[in-house]
Amino acid sequence: MRLNRRAAAVLLLGLFWAVSSRSLAGPNGVIKGYVRDASTKKPLPGANVLIQGTQLGAATDLDGHYVIPRVPPGRYTLVARYVGYRTVSKEIKVLAGQVTECNFDLHFAVVKGKEVVVTAQAEGQIAAINQQLAARSIKSVVSSARIQELPDANAAESVGRLPGVSVLRSGGEGNKVVIRGLSPKYNAITVDGVRVPATGRGDRSTDISMISPYMLQAIEVIKAITPDQEADVLGGTVNFRFRKARKRKGLHFDGLLQGGYNGLEGKFGDHKFVLATSNRYWGSRLGVFAQVDMERRNRSADQLNVGYDILNPSLEVWNKVIARSASFQKVHRIRNRYGASLVLDYQLPRGSLFLSNFWNQTRTDLERWSETFDASTNTHSYGLSDGENKLTLVTNALHFNYRLGRHHLDAVVANSHSENLSPLTIGYNFLERSAFWNVSGFEDPFTLVDSAKNNLDNTYIEALTASERKTVENQFTTALNFELSLPWSDRVSSKIKYGVKYRHQYRRNDEDQWQRKFQPYQYTMDSVRTHFSWMNEVDVGSA
Repeated sequence: MRLNRRAAAVLLLGLFWAVSSRSLAGPNGVIKGYVRDASTKKPLPGANVLIQGTQLGAATDLDGHYVIPRVPPGRYTLVARYVGYRTVSKEIKVLAGQVTECNFDLHFAVVKGKEVVVTAQAEGQIAAINQQLAARSIKSVVSSARIQELPDANAAESVGRLPGVSVLRSGGEGNKVVIRGLSPKYNAITVDGVRVPATGRGDRSTDISMISPYMLQAIEVIKAITPDQEADVLGGTVNFRFRKARKRKGLHFDGLLQGGYNGLEGKFGDHKFVLATSNRYWGSRLGVFAQVDMERRNRSADQLNVGYDILNPSLEVWNKVIARSASFQKVHRIRNRYGASLVLDYQLPRGSLFLSNFWNQTRTDLERWSETFDASTNTHSYGLSDGENKLTLVTNALHFNYRLGRHHLDAVVANSHSENLSPLTIGYNFLERSAFWNVSGFEDPFTLVDSAKNNLDNTYIEALTASERKTVENQFTTALNFELSLPWSDRVSSKIKYGVKYRHQYRRNDEDQWQRKFQPYQYTMDSVRTHFSWMNEVDVGSA
């Protein structure tokens, strides 16, 4: 019964759209065209095109195209405006029942008497600012030119440059975003409007460190909740728009090759490789864009944690602060990132088809050596762990956009998959009891460490742990949205949006843990080294 009601609702919406579209057709004409930069020939999204002296007008879409329906026959002055560009006017004649095409190539506005140098990054940000001005909600936009000119390690770092957004870090680089102070699990990550599956094991947060910033055309952060967004979003939505083929016909190549040096370990080996190509076929109607990228980063680190305590606390005298524990940790982390994308777009007379496919994977090899001095328990402990993690994200989406009069149809079918895999992580813990010559108050952590006995003959294995974890999430999404534009004046307009959406989500989390604890003095450190020869290469007795 519920399915029949939904089907009836969709049928009524489609019938309303068809009837209203037919009612809009008649003896009136239609004006359409594009607005682009005069020098670069790039589209200018969010530009305003108005018929002077009337209430008719439209704003360009992401590809720079606009459509003004239901224009009575006659002669008009068409005006195109864009922030940072000079306003252009053209005289046109609209005929009944015909489509009049009028295109605009806008030039940058210059200050008379002064030299103005406009960089590619500034040009891209002007387009981003116009998109923000034309948005119906609170939105921040970063253009592709700005993304690629700044040395961001991944997409999360690029998002963190926007106001109201902060970044959580892992291994020295951003991986998750916080919007308006809300945790990543309360925010949504989308790619061209399609929801990206969660990668977190304990929550629904999404790790976006695997996404290369060189794949992106723009980044949008929507901070206001509107009815056409996901219902489970409290903080905001981050939308990544993928690059498409250039508008100009011809084979284009973009490449990037970088090398790096890790000063902490004194090693070369860091590198980044990006190669992209695009072309247009069939009279520039079909665009093809493909890109591959590979990256290796040494994200190793040394860490020091010190615990302090107050000796004989009192409110009447100055209290003495002493060091109770000190922990040293060396983390050897090698992160390899791979990515590939294939984007096809086909221009229709009144719309477009857009197929996006991308695959990203991050592989991290992690080794930890730790040593902890704890005077409060009179112990000296050692820790060793070795493991790896593989994070994979795949998204395929087909978009269909179509305009008929004042109506705009947007349909999408998408499938996405994420996998967070830690195949095997092994950990060893060793413990030395009665580890200090004295346990009196230490003024600093260096005195605490100097008081340790460091007696390996009295050091024993305490525990052996092993774990395997795997989290998988699949999402299938299909949506059908309609939009009706109702302009009231050259400055006031309204839009009615309605539609349906279906999303099926599957999530699975498998986790296996094994632990073996040993009795005190069961195995000495030398005995363990005999059984595990590789541990002889690790100097666990040094801080």
